[in-house]
Amino acid sequence: MSGTYKLLECIYKGSQMGINAIDNIIHSIKGDQSILGELKAQLTEYRIINDKAKTMLHEYGEKEKDINPMAKISSDISTTVNAIIDSSSSHIAEMMMQGSAMGIIKIIKAINEYSDADEKAKDLANKLLDTEQSNFEKMKKFL
Repeated sequence: MSGTYKLLECIYKGSQMGINAIDNIIHSIKGDQSILGELKAQLTEYRIINDKAKTMLHEYGEKEKDINPMAKISSDISTTVNAIIDSSSSHIAEMMMQGSAMGIIKIIKAINEYSDADEKAKDLANKLLDTEQSNFEKMKKFL
């Protein structure tokens, strides 16, 4: 399989993880609503990247692969339980920062590993990287 396909697959799955995490967390926010607007903005950005990755995969004649069901269930349960235990903005920001840190590591590894990918895929990978880094920074004010 080509580096372009593999990189787009990583982008699709990484942005999907961000979408799933925020979808789970938004429903758990009970008290301080100040973080909600920021999470909704991040959700929109992840959806844009996810849709673009999906479109590009289709352009290359490939189909997007969903996140491993066990990984998704594990992440969903962990996120929901953590948010139920502590739904403060500080705790939610910490969880989101941990997720963004993992996303940053994964996309950097993918960019390095699939250096033969085409420029459009690399540009989208760098957009996801910039988004993850920006999201990490934006969550700091809620700690």
